[in-house]
Amino acid sequence: MLPKINTLWVQGRLSFIERLCLTSMLAAGHSVTLYTYHGVENVPEGITIGDGRDILPLDQLLRHRQTNSYALGSDIFRYRLLKEGLGIWLDTDVLCLRPIELDDQYLFGWEDAHQINGSVLYLPEDSGILDDLLRYCSSKPLIPPWWPTDKKINQYFNWLINKHNSAEAMEWGICGPKALTHFVKRHCLIQAAKPQTCFYPVHYSQSEMCFGPEENVSALLTEDAKCIHLWNEMIKTRKNEPPPEGSFLLRMCTEHG
Repeated sequence: MLPKINTLWVQGRLSFIERLCLTSMLAAGHSVTLYTYHGVENVPEGITIGDGRDILPLDQLLRHRQTNSYALGSDIFRYRLLKEGLGIWLDTDVLCLRPIELDDQYLFGWEDAHQINGSVLYLPEDSGILDDLLRYCSSKPLIPPWWPTDKKINQYFNWLINKHNSAEAMEWGICGPKALTHFVKRHCLIQAAKPQTCFYPVHYSQSEMCFGPEENVSALLTEDAKCIHLWNEMIKTRKNEPPPEGSFLLRMCTEHG
């Protein structure tokens, strides 16, 4: 039996990107729960709606200050959800090409040669790495363990006088890929990481490729490709445009109705 997929859309209308990705998860044979806080419009038929407050209180759903994105809160949300043992996690901008089977104890993959991404993620609810991620994300002050010593000390003493950087003001991925990569290494789980070709065959620097000729994307897809991450933050200015003729995205939209 395929694992249940969980994902999050805080509020508002879905673009064709999210509708396509959610539909592709269903088409791959998964049951899918979409969590929300303020209601979601035009959800594809067959998707179960969940209340995000059952996982994480709204006041803890942090937004990245520079981009106003909920990605920071979403990182914390997925760790809390995994702790509940509710299934696997996929971001709403992950397009499923094939069923995602939970063959191993862990599920995550390299986005490139340097960093592991958590857009496709499963960590056992009783695992040490999940406990460490939750402990880190709730720490006061937030001090990334991969920072150099002088930066850690500075953050701590600034916290004592209430002049420290909060998580919302820090660099992108502070509770996401950077933290996940660090703790995967700390727990000696590098061997569990899937290759980039599995979940992230299209790198974020190539995000526009999906709006181009389908053969360009198809050339990147190997036999082990399960998903394509469409990199919402990189393509958000194009999400309300129809997919161009001859593009990979148009073919996917056509295939999934």
